[in-house]
Amino acid sequence: MNIIIETKNFYLRILKKEDFEDIYRLYVDRDVWRYLSCWGVPRKEVARKHLDFFIEHQKKHGFSYWAIIEKSTGNFVGRAGLSHLANTQDIEVGYVLDKMYWGKGYATEIAKAIIKWGFDNLDIDKIVAIAVPENKASIRVMEKVGMKYKKDYEYKGVTTVYYVIERSG
Repeated sequence: MNIIIETKNFYLRILKKEDFEDIYRLYVDRDVWRYLSCWGVPRKEVARKHLDFFIEHQKKHGFSYWAIIEKSTGNFVGRAGLSHLANTQDIEVGYVLDKMYWGKGYATEIAKAIIKWGFDNLDIDKIVAIAVPENKASIRVMEKVGMKYKKDYEYKGVTTVYYVIERSG
């Protein structure tokens, strides 16, 4: 199954072209997409472009955003992982979950595992995350995993908050 990370409740595995419908279904949910609006309208072309980017990033760098699969059901829950933050050398942790999985601590479980994997497997000293200030839930996740606010950050014309966690020891 190309599993990269296993947590208590989820597998994170490499995305594949066959995940397109699941990615698209995730993106067309208005509640999910409202925090990703810097990408424009959630059309099929956006979902295809993202999926192709994630697959290529994995091939080129050995990491990317991965499919989140619920262990108990095999359901596609969302996408999460690490990627280069556009136009920087920073490695960003990101997570997008189906709203039926919100508010249960799952994003924190997943983000913690991804950050640990990043520090264990990549030659990096920090991992960053960004979110629009209105995305209070995502900001809480960043803080729960030990990230600290550093600055406001302009991303694709949208003001975001920029958080950092540094490798310890």
